[in-house]
Amino acid sequence: MSEEVTRLREAIAALEDQRGLLGDEVVDAAVGNLKPQLEKALAEAADQEQQRKQVTVLFADVSGFTQMAEKMDHEDVAEKMNAIWARLDGVITEHGGRVDKHIGDAVMGLWGAPIAREDDPERAVTAALAMLEALSEFSTAESGHPLQMRIGINTGPVLLGTVGSTSEYTAIGHTVNLASRLESAAPAGGVLISHDTYALVSGLFNVVALEPIEVKGVAEPVNSYQVRERKPREFRVGSRGVAGVVTPLIGREEELAALTSAIPPDPTQVASTRLVTVLGEAGVGKSRLLYEFFNWLDAREHGTYLFRGRATANDELNAYALLRDIVYFRYEIVDSDSPEDAKGKLESGLVAVGGEGARQWAPFIGHVIGLDYSQHPAIVDLLEEPRLILERAERHLRQAIVAGTAGRYCVMLVEDIHWADDESLDLLERLAEEIVAIPFVVVANARPALSLRRPSWADADEPWRRLIHLAPLDGAGAADLVESIFSRMEEVPAELREMIVDRSGGNPFYLEELVKMLIDDGVITTGDKWRFDASRLADVRVPATLTGVLQARVDTLPRDERKALQDAAVVGRVFWQDAVVSLLALDMSPPPRPADVGVWMAAGQRRELVYQQQVSDFADTREYIFKHAILHDVVYESVTHRLRKVYHAAVAAWYERRAEGRRGEFAGRIAEHYDRAGRHRERVRWLVIAADQARQTYAPEAAIRDYEQALELWRADPDAMPDGGTLMHALEGLGEALNVQ
Repeated sequence: MSEEVTRLREAIAALEDQRGLLGDEVVDAAVGNLKPQLEKALAEAADQEQQRKQVTVLFADVSGFTQMAEKMDHEDVAEKMNAIWARLDGVITEHGGRVDKHIGDAVMGLWGAPIAREDDPERAVTAALAMLEALSEFSTAESGHPLQMRIGINTGPVLLGTVGSTSEYTAIGHTVNLASRLESAAPAGGVLISHDTYALVSGLFNVVALEPIEVKGVAEPVNSYQVRERKPREFRVGSRGVAGVVTPLIGREEELAALTSAIPPDPTQVASTRLVTVLGEAGVGKSRLLYEFFNWLDAREHGTYLFRGRATANDELNAYALLRDIVYFRYEIVDSDSPEDAKGKLESGLVAVGGEGARQWAPFIGHVIGLDYSQHPAIVDLLEEPRLILERAERHLRQAIVAGTAGRYCVMLVEDIHWADDESLDLLERLAEEIVAIPFVVVANARPALSLRRPSWADADEPWRRLIHLAPLDGAGAADLVESIFSRMEEVPAELREMIVDRSGGNPFYLEELVKMLIDDGVITTGDKWRFDASRLADVRVPATLTGVLQARVDTLPRDERKALQDAAVVGRVFWQDAVVSLLALDMSPPPRPADVGVWMAAGQRRELVYQQQVSDFADTREYIFKHAILHDVVYESVTHRLRKVYHAAVAAWYERRAEGRRGEFAGRIAEHYDRAGRHRERVRWLVIAADQARQTYAPEAAIRDYEQALELWRADPDAMPDGGTLMHALEGLGEALNVQ
């Protein structure tokens, strides 16, 4: 690479390092001036030497010019064509692409050349949809010959460099040829993507799997997908692989087949298996298996009415916490919504599938998940009969599921249910047992601890249940995974392969994290070609456990990045930038700005420690998630006990500010943080609020537990009770909950 490229990259990196000092506006302006120079330098460097890179290639062909020209003056046609290409080329560049060339009525665009971005495939597909919309502005329907466009997109390795007598910089190879073939096979007004592109954007767009197409030079037919539209709310687990290398699903073919077999061939048939649980130890690949199942499901022709939820640590103590997460995902409610906005979204979502009459379902469903409908006419007379409210909420939820299915599948994907509250798990079991008239399936994953806590859940005797045990990969499977990760290495040394396979014990997460640790330590260098430095391996002490590997990776982080992740871990596996800023301000001077935290989190994403969620539960701040629950635990344990108390109190106060008008939904979380902070008086107050919420939603066991915990704290320390009124309220509430039980 040229000295100019190196100089410009170092200049941009230096500016980014000074963002906290110079400010966002100054840095953004300076970097904005340097990036065009960098792109030009990269292109010039590429002219001098060919290189192999992974890029996303787009071919788009506009049809209808010939028919349009028959009824228009040639100059008018030329003017119109120039305007059209100017607009379409602009769409490509606006979405981060590069116009490679025009060939007749077609254009070829590239993403990832010369500068690659993690979301290049997503940018390309988004640009394709925008190109279709832009072309509609130029459509000449009145002439009888409207303009139409076919677009094909493929992602893969290409050879970049100069070709031909004109020394044109372009991409060549099978990836380009397949993109061109997809464009030819695409329907008029349609976008067709390859399986390799689909694997990188799955969950972001509504797609339909088409019949495989024949491609010259390829023995097997090629899978393709037609993109319909971007999803209003994406479902994405995060990248799957190491350092940009996407790994295929290995050694799980039988388990994936077991999952897909639960879905009937078409949505006119009912599902005989309606509750499937994937059981396995942490890191063994449960989420990856569900991800691949979702990819398969997402491409089904008839579409899916999807519900999704995830339990997190301590949710077991919060009645209907998992149900709340499921309902919020389906109806696009976020925690930062005002109470009225949240109720409005629930009502409009139900009306959209069930008609205007479905509006009456909302008060019952909303009341159970914590929205305040206590003054609603349908609820106010039933407040003393919470069992009736729950029964009607459950009935209306079944009605919403049936109404929303309407010619498609209905699937609930729920993760980490070993942490879920019993009330939600009971309800999910009842739904799976009772909804028998439509193709409805609940698919869940859990650690083996679920079998001890709820033996009946893991009991597969009932015909409508199925249990899938996910074991570690065998030696051959682990070796195949290593070969896949090291696909950019000319030859994988036997000593490296054997060490990784032996130490990982067939646990895919451990295996991938071990490889990342070796990359962090310089044993493996990544890029277009990966290299192994055997001399460095001898100096590396490889931890014997997954926890040790993760701790080693965290310990090598720069101080500010490590501190930001530690504070984030106090918030939880899912955390928000605004909360991290609040914690860092307690002991950093000067206090960091949101932009500083954004830079540190971006570094965490590059290291594949955390991922930014597509949609934040608090709309005015970014939401992140630790890649794995074990990683979150390791980072949290690195925080000193003295600081934990201070930070948990700050997180509780942050939630209190956020809980304005919606206290019942956050009460359990706030009480837990005050517990870890050792702030008994505040914890008692929020335990009573959580207990009230549980009692009002007919969860007597949860209510009794919370009331009794509050009273135990009072007995141990009378000053822990905020006031006499709270004490009497807790005693009366406990009595009522015991009576209901």
